[in-house]
Amino acid sequence: RVKIVRIPNILPWYKKTSPGPSLGKLFFDIAIFFKLFCRSFLVKPKIIYAHGYEAIIVSFIAQKILFWQKSKLVGDFHGGLVAEMVIYKNIQSNILKNFFRGIEKIIHRMPHHAIASSSPLALYVSKDRNNECDVLYDAPSISFALLNKEELRKKYFIPQDSFVVLYTGGFTKDKGIENIFSLIHLSKLKDSVWIIAGGPQNEIQIPKEFGSDIRIISPLDVKMLSELLSLADCAVDPKERTSLQSSGKMINYMEYGLPVLCFDDAISRDYLGSELLDLCGVKSIKVMSEKLIQLQKNPGVYSLVREKIRSR
Repeated sequence: RVKIVRIPNILPWYKKTSPGPSLGKLFFDIAIFFKLFCRSFLVKPKIIYAHGYEAIIVSFIAQKILFWQKSKLVGDFHGGLVAEMVIYKNIQSNILKNFFRGIEKIIHRMPHHAIASSSPLALYVSKDRNNECDVLYDAPSISFALLNKEELRKKYFIPQDSFVVLYTGGFTKDKGIENIFSLIHLSKLKDSVWIIAGGPQNEIQIPKEFGSDIRIISPLDVKMLSELLSLADCAVDPKERTSLQSSGKMINYMEYGLPVLCFDDAISRDYLGSELLDLCGVKSIKVMSEKLIQLQKNPGVYSLVREKIRSR
């Protein structure tokens, strides 16, 4: 049983939900520190588990102040600090990159034990530590459920013979939503339905010139996610990753045996393996559109990819 202890809403006007640093987050981090310190002082934990760079810093400070408790700090890393700051254009110059790389190295050494959500990230963190960073892959966010595909398509008013392409996740640029639009435009799939599910809804605008059948579903709950994964024919992960951050959506796609088209990067190769990535991985959106057309037109290729995804 997990007891959840929340910090007070110290900034009720703060509405930012997108990734990246902000002044408001600094105040929340300070509030988290005081909450953690008070709880640790009272319950004397043997282990403090910190998720992400900010949480590791906050937990490290609290642990050092309460040194007599001899708590062990476990740091859970999800993506490189410097790489993510570059992606979100928080830093550009080499001087700042080197400065924050130094900070990143210090944070990597803070936990007694470190875990990462992918092998490439674990190797990256391990370079800065005296002991290795272990790999702990993310589990699917939902349990597999065997649902009736035909009934689900009736429920969502999708023709039974349509080729359904699914994307689940954020509607922001950093998640690759613009690549989805490029993929729809380049592939021009016939007898197809595109389902774009996630949020926030105000972040997405479908270009008017698209003639494809596009369904926007937002918000997306767990039950609906399971249904969409069951009725889809294939899925796409359009994010161009350079931060070694794991992909929760790819794990969900694989859980349901969906062929997943993605970019050929370290994380995709870690999840899919070399053989599958040769079939599903791409270097550009143009090639992704070609592979998508091939999946739709060639049942043999589709069955092969689906079989290998399931065995993986």
